[in-house]
Amino acid sequence: MSNRRGFSLVELVIVTAMTSLLIGILGYVYVWVSGKSAQAYAQQAVISQASRITDDMEKTISNAVSCTPLVNLFGSSMSCTMPENGIDTNGDGVDDKWAPKLIGPRGQAKYGASGKRVWYYFSDSTGSYLAVPSAAQRYVFRAVRTDSALPTLANADNTFRNSPGGGFKWNLVSSVTFTADAPKKLITVKVKCANLAYGMNRRAETASSLSREFELERTVFTQNWRK
Repeated sequence: MSNRRGFSLVELVIVTAMTSLLIGILGYVYVWVSGKSAQAYAQQAVISQASRITDDMEKTISNAVSCTPLVNLFGSSMSCTMPENGIDTNGDGVDDKWAPKLIGPRGQAKYGASGKRVWYYFSDSTGSYLAVPSAAQRYVFRAVRTDSALPTLANADNTFRNSPGGGFKWNLVSSVTFTADAPKKLITVKVKCANLAYGMNRRAETASSLSREFELERTVFTQNWRK
């Protein structure tokens, strides 16, 4: 005679409760891990953009004859006068190396003080330095001119502004501030990145990453001796 029996109602209730509890715990763990991943991704994104754009600005400043912080309607901006005899070594349309104009009697290199002007500034999609802020998103521009006139979209460096795969490269940069210590020939750049500063291009997977903000400050010597 078989001694097998089915589950009692109490046993089924216990099993169901334990299964529900386990599913609830696994769901909580998944949400927690997803939140932590979103926070880590958001933090890495803002740090990366702040570092990369500051590196670019530092390279320009350190090679410049002089740099002048300015202000337009979008905030702080900067114009750098570069040495003469610029060379574009990587083919992006922007000089990144400079040959001496002449060598002095003691072997000192003279670079000349009337090269191209490199600008960093915020504007809207028109790229005009004189654009008026509106509800539209603002962008960080780098523009290159051969004279001292204010830059327009025609002068914008697209390799700086756009990502190789399309889209705007600096979509997390919310502000850039330039200040000068003229006696010491120093330019200080302060870049702030925030992952949700603009709703159009900035987004996060969870609300826990809303606080991802990063500020990077760097002081660079301007080589005014290159004249």
